[in-house]
Amino acid sequence: METFAQSAFVMALLICVGWLFIKTTKLNEKHSLNSKILRWTGYGLIVMTIFLIVYGVLQNFAAESHSYGH
Repeated sequence: METFAQSAFVMALLICVGWLFIKTTKLNEKHSLNSKILRWTGYGLIVMTIFLIVYGVLQNFAAESHSYGH
């Protein structure tokens, strides 16, 4: 259970940092290259975290479906 809590904390941190990148670049309303890079970095962090959650769930289901003798 401790591993689950640590993983959930890291995933929440990654999502919050991605959201922070997106919000700060949209508040500035500057359309410079730097703001676009930061915005896409935020989108990338959120998408990669979602993939991490999906793969973690799939790995958990795969481990439960196999027997120990396999």
